[in-house]
Amino acid sequence: MRKDAADGLPDIMQTLPSITELVDVENIESIINVLQDIDRHQGSVTIGEACHVLLAMVTQRNVRCSARIIKFPLDRRTQCLGFDLPPMWTLSSARVSLYGPEELLTLTQQNNPMLIATHSAAHHGRANLVDFKSHQNFEGRVVLYAGTRTDFSKVIAKAVDSHATGIATSCFSKSVGGKQARGRIELPPDSKIFALSLLPSEMRQLELGLENAKVVFNVDIDARQTGWMPVVELSLDSDDPREYWLTAHVCHPRPSANDNASGVAVAIEIYRMLCLLQADGFHFPSIRILLSPEFVGMAAYLSTISKKPCFVINIDTVGGDIGATGAKLELELAPNFMSAPQQVRLRQLIEANAIALSPQTCTTIPFVGYSDHALFASHGINVPAVQFGQSSDPYNHTDLDRIDNLSLPQLRWLVALITQYLHEEASSHDPPPASCTLANKTYQAPFNIRRLLPMLNEEDRQFVENNFASRKTTFRDLQYIWLLFQRETSIKTIMEKIIDVFPDTDRTTMERYVKKIADVTPTRLI
Repeated sequence: MRKDAADGLPDIMQTLPSITELVDVENIESIINVLQDIDRHQGSVTIGEACHVLLAMVTQRNVRCSARIIKFPLDRRTQCLGFDLPPMWTLSSARVSLYGPEELLTLTQQNNPMLIATHSAAHHGRANLVDFKSHQNFEGRVVLYAGTRTDFSKVIAKAVDSHATGIATSCFSKSVGGKQARGRIELPPDSKIFALSLLPSEMRQLELGLENAKVVFNVDIDARQTGWMPVVELSLDSDDPREYWLTAHVCHPRPSANDNASGVAVAIEIYRMLCLLQADGFHFPSIRILLSPEFVGMAAYLSTISKKPCFVINIDTVGGDIGATGAKLELELAPNFMSAPQQVRLRQLIEANAIALSPQTCTTIPFVGYSDHALFASHGINVPAVQFGQSSDPYNHTDLDRIDNLSLPQLRWLVALITQYLHEEASSHDPPPASCTLANKTYQAPFNIRRLLPMLNEEDRQFVENNFASRKTTFRDLQYIWLLFQRETSIKTIMEKIIDVFPDTDRTTMERYVKKIADVTPTRLI
C-alpha cells in the first residue's frame, strides 16, 4: 500500500533511481570506516564495543527508532540450536620481534592486522625458531611451517602434543594484484599455543635467517579470556502481522571491510531509510534487523524467539568493486525444496532494476549456505532466506579487505533496492507463519560441521577435513545433504537431488558423504 502523490507526498518509491537519491552514502562510508578499525572477534570485549558504537550511530540518526543490544553471557556448557557459544577471547595487543645476529623483523598487531591467530594463547617471553620439517623437538619453541593449508590442522596437533610455544606460517597468505595479503588464521578454542600469520616475504626472511644462524622470537601477546556476545536488534513496528528480517554478521578481525562491515552498513542505512519513510507515511511490513556474530549469534537469538519471520534477507560481503576485486554481486537463493513467493518477487525487482547497477550486474546462484541464512533452511526453523553476497572477492579474509576496494554506488543501489522491496511487500498477501518457539523444543537442527566431524571415524573425518581444506564446496555439499535428510527418506532421491543442484560435484565423493550422514541421525546432532 504505497503512499500516493495525491496524499501530499511524491511517490518516491515508484522507481529505484528516485529512492537512490535518499540514500546517505556518507553514513554507509562512516560505518565501514569505524568497523574496519576494530577487531571484532566473536566472544570478545571489542566486538561488544563495536556494537555499542553502532547503536550510538543508529540512535543519533533515528529519533523514532527502536534499538537495543542483547547481551549473551558466554558459558561453554551452553548450546544454541546445536552450536557451542564462542569462547571468551580478547586480543588487547601484540608485538613480535625476531633476531638473528641482528634484528630481522618486528611486527605488531596494531600495524599488522591478522598477525595473531584468533584464539591464540597469551605469551610473554623469548623462544627459538625451528623448522617444522627438519626438527623433531618442538618443546618451548616456535615452529616455522612452510607447507600448505591442507595439513595445517595436523601441524597444530603436533605442535600442541610436542609442547611447542607457537607456530609461524604464511600458508594462509597470498599475493593479490601484485600485493601481499596477510591471511586470517583461526586456532581451535582454548588453544595452548599461539600462531602468527606471515606474509610470503616475511616467511622467506625467516627461512633465510634459519639457514644462516639461530633465530630467536621475542613475543609479547596480551590475549585474555574475557568477553561477551552481543546481538544488535533494530525494529520497525507496523500493523502488518508479518515480519521480515534483515541479518548481517558483525564479526571478524579487522579490517574486514567487505566481509562484513559492508553488510552491516547497508543494513543500518536501510533502517535509517525505513524510519524516515515510515514517518512520512509510507507503509512497510514489520521489520527486524539483526547484527550478530556469524552463526553462533544468530543461533543464540533464534533460540529465544516466539514468532518466526516470514522471509529473511542476509547481507554478507556486498561492497566489493568489480574493477578492484572482480567479484560480482550475487543473490543466493533459498534451497530448491523451500517455496518462497517473496523470493520470486525480489528476483523480479532485481531484474527490473539491474540496469541501474551498470557496469555491475547482480547474478543469481543456488543455495550454498556459508552464512547466517543457512540456519533458516533447517527443518526445525523452515523459513525461506536468501543472501546478497560476493563469493569471489580475492581480498576476503585478508588484511587487504579494506574500504579502498569497495564500491559505494553499489552499496547505495543495494540499500535502495531492499528498501523498495520491503515497501512493495506491504502490498503482498502472503499469510504470516505460525508462531513457533524454538527454544527448549525438539526440532531438526541446522547443519553444524563442528558437531558432525567428531561423530565420524578417523578415516572418514580425515577424508572430510582434507576435502574441506582443499575445496570450499565441501561445506556446501555436506550441508545440502544434511538438509535433504531432514526432508527425504530415500538415499537414491537425495543423491539425485544433490547432483541436480550441484552438477559440478564429484559423484563418488558425494556418495560417500551421503552414506556417512545417513549413519548419523538428526537427533544426535542437536
